[in-house]
Amino acid sequence: MKDFKKKKSDIAIDKKRDIPKERTYVSKEVATSITILESPEISIVTEALLFLSKYADLHDENLIYLQKNGILPKLLGLLQKPIPIIRLSLRLISILLTKNDAVYELDNEKYDDVLLEITDMFVNNPDAPTKEFCAGILAKLAKSTRIVSLIFKSDLYTPIFQLIRNSTNPVLLVNVLELFYNLLDAPTAISILPTDKAFEPHVLIERMKEFDPNMTQWILEIFKRLTYVSMDQIMNLLKECQFVENMFRILFDPSRAIYYPITFEIITNCLQNPITSSYFVESLEFLEFCKWSKTCSGIYLLSCAVILEKVTNIPEIKQMLFDLSIEDSLLYNLRSKDKKVLAITCNGISNLTTHRYCCEKMLTPVVIREILKLMELTDNSPTTYNEIAVKTLYSFSKRNMRTLNLLEAYNGFDIVMKYFHSGLHNIPVKTYQQILEIVILMLGTPIGQQASITTDFLTTLIKGLQFDNEETNLLCLEIMMYSINQKSFRDHFIAMGGPGIMVNLLKASKSQTLFKNILIFIHNNLVYRKMAEVFLNQNLVLVMKNIPREIKEEVPLISRCLNLLYTLFLPLKFFETGRLEVADKFNNRFYLINLPWDHPFPCLEVLESQYMCTRKTIYLIDYRVEKSEISKGSLTSLNGKQSKISKRSSNQRLSVGSKSQTDFDPYKLACDPYLMDYILYMRNHLSKDLNVEDQVKIIAIFVDAQLCGPREDYTHPQKLHSFKLHVESLKKKLESNIIPIGFLKVGFHCERSLLFKALCDKVCIPCTLVRGNDAIYWNEVPLIRPGRNRGNLQYYVVDLMEHIGELYPVGSRDANCYCNIN
Repeated sequence: MKDFKKKKSDIAIDKKRDIPKERTYVSKEVATSITILESPEISIVTEALLFLSKYADLHDENLIYLQKNGILPKLLGLLQKPIPIIRLSLRLISILLTKNDAVYELDNEKYDDVLLEITDMFVNNPDAPTKEFCAGILAKLAKSTRIVSLIFKSDLYTPIFQLIRNSTNPVLLVNVLELFYNLLDAPTAISILPTDKAFEPHVLIERMKEFDPNMTQWILEIFKRLTYVSMDQIMNLLKECQFVENMFRILFDPSRAIYYPITFEIITNCLQNPITSSYFVESLEFLEFCKWSKTCSGIYLLSCAVILEKVTNIPEIKQMLFDLSIEDSLLYNLRSKDKKVLAITCNGISNLTTHRYCCEKMLTPVVIREILKLMELTDNSPTTYNEIAVKTLYSFSKRNMRTLNLLEAYNGFDIVMKYFHSGLHNIPVKTYQQILEIVILMLGTPIGQQASITTDFLTTLIKGLQFDNEETNLLCLEIMMYSINQKSFRDHFIAMGGPGIMVNLLKASKSQTLFKNILIFIHNNLVYRKMAEVFLNQNLVLVMKNIPREIKEEVPLISRCLNLLYTLFLPLKFFETGRLEVADKFNNRFYLINLPWDHPFPCLEVLESQYMCTRKTIYLIDYRVEKSEISKGSLTSLNGKQSKISKRSSNQRLSVGSKSQTDFDPYKLACDPYLMDYILYMRNHLSKDLNVEDQVKIIAIFVDAQLCGPREDYTHPQKLHSFKLHVESLKKKLESNIIPIGFLKVGFHCERSLLFKALCDKVCIPCTLVRGNDAIYWNEVPLIRPGRNRGNLQYYVVDLMEHIGELYPVGSRDANCYCNIN
């Protein structure tokens, strides 16, 4: 020892001169002391341990040197020595284990027996310092899952809980709490904790009241770990000891502000578990916390907002929250300038809006203004805050229509429309869908309706329709359904090619819901003739006809749309079905394409605007003519039922009023005065005393007289040749392939049936028009005839070709022969 002191003195004298020499000298002494630990002499070993302990206390680097020079195995070998040596050895081991390298060295199977010996000392050794050092060693080694599994062969929980309950040694308590905390990292240790009867959370809570900083910190760390794992059995124990209320009490003590962050974490963890998420709501501590949140420092607003937001998300307690006026505390967080606080507060507000009275109470100008401000916030990453603000505004709008009034008052409509026009490329899908639903509600207001009458508005909607998202498509469709009753919107829709887009969507839709909603939208449009014409030009009929039969059976709206189109466009109905019923009376204009037509069915306006096509013949029934233009004397009178009706001269047939054919404008060929002459003549000469059968025969004879041609003695081929020449001549003179039926003086099945139907409709005789095979056309009339079947309605085919005016019962041999039905 004298030599040692001398050397130490020498080192002090030469400290400034030769530092490297000092380190070498000390290292030699340390190495000598480590070697001496194996000596059988107790006094020598004790002196070496004291020296090494002092050396270890000087610098952290010294611990690394000791560990690298193999001190740990030697220290472990001293655990069988007398108590003073055991204490010094355990203390030095505990200090060395503050370095991870020492922990890794002991995490080896060859030391398992020694580790079990240390565990046994902790459990059974009555010496307090020994127990203290063992607790510190085990606490550091418990970071290894393998070591925890090893030492858990002993009953560690019982001595740990006994020491926590009874010990008055603060150092020992801190070591025991650290050991307990580290044990909780092991699944094995934490899984058996709820079943250990010695575990009493209220003891830990009571220990926190002793205001020992280290002990309180470890206890809070333990609770943080337990509430994070959130096992139901443990959470039930915490609930029984009013754990959350005790956490709130920590917040109310300014002297314990250092523990506020971890306390907030623990409370938040408790809110994640249903067992502890809401039981405390009626407690005085929670009410006190709500008041405290209004006056606390701004740095705690975020944590308070998180707690209130999670509480408001529990449906079962919203009435209770309203009774306790919790929404006031929540709204108070809007004073913050922190966007995270505002976003979480908005979430809480959105949660409470599901409760009617909470919604009404929170719906104030201040709240709406704050939400709109948050919606307008922009920075490098504004999306999250904006999304939550939109969600909150959506919740208010959906549950209280007064929201729209406040939006209108504070320029909210413009902000919403700005989001709307941003489109799905800039806004998350869910947020954009909420914006669309707000827009739907806005359309119920005058300002909202004005916003929909713009090209930009419709452009955005059409873009939304083309986005591959079913729910977004459905909302865009709903908005357009709200707006389609406005003429300006319909005009914009047509100008932007909306009908074509809708037809393409109908063809491409794979979703049954979207498919049905597109059909509903199209059906609603078909009540407007102009819209129906545009949809017709977009091949809507062809698309619907090509829909598989099983889908048509499942979705009757397809047939309804087709029938609506057929009702609006009788020419289309006849073109597609080949039949007009007695209720299908000609409107002002009806046209019939006489030859096969391979293209989509065209509108008359389109046909009129095109150049003449000699390959196609289109017959026109046109009732639109002024009475002043009708030449009442153009027809001769009828000399009895059996007399023939005189024919018009060729010059007369090609004149309209006082105009010659050379004055005709081919694009205004909408006047057929001869047809009106026919109608006027029939109205004047059909006696009311005649029955329907006789009236039908008279009309049939009249049709035959007008369309039999200039020579009655012609054979059928001659008549057919004369007919073709006549039609081609009319096309050339009219400069159009559209021929008004009144201009014809030759006709066969098609022409005669068409004229017959045109006359019957104007003299109130029910009549059909039917197209059969091989370009055979005929008419059927319903009659109630006397006889055996008196009183029964029967349809009859009218002969307009051979036995003029004869009536054949539908389905009879004569009728089938006339109609060329096999």
